[in-house]
Amino acid sequence: MEEEKKFYTVKETTEILGISENEILRIIESKKIPVLKVGRALRISGENIHKFLEGSGESVPVQETVVLDQELKEVFSPDSIEDEETSDISELSYKTSELKDEYDELLKKKQELEEDINYLQIEYEEFREKMKKLVVEELKSLLKKIDNGKLDLEEKSFKE
Repeated sequence: MEEEKKFYTVKETTEILGISENEILRIIESKKIPVLKVGRALRISGENIHKFLEGSGESVPVQETVVLDQELKEVFSPDSIEDEETSDISELSYKTSELKDEYDELLKKKQELEEDINYLQIEYEEFREKMKKLVVEELKSLLKKIDNGKLDLEEKSFKE
């Protein structure tokens, strides 16, 4: 019975090897570990990861990479690629939907805040007008008292 081969994404390989994506890409570029390109995606076989971990670290012969490509084409049929693309699209649709909901919520809060600001501006203007009237009335009253006081002072000085 043939053992089923397992292939990993670059991200999964970073977790297995414990190194950054940039480092994995440098290793792939230097051909120390063979990969299969599936569209724009890269896939790395578990066997090749194991060989790399054993410390071979040598460049992989082109012949071995071609054989790997042929084997992987069997594993990654167009159906499985379409399923992956469909799941990516549905995930993007879900994220887009979430972002739209968040945007709508933020827009609603912004409108509420603008309404509150308008209300407070109106209240402030009304308060300012009332204070202005009170100050004017108090000043008039004070001036009347002063005027009355002066008249009283002048009358007293004439009587004396």
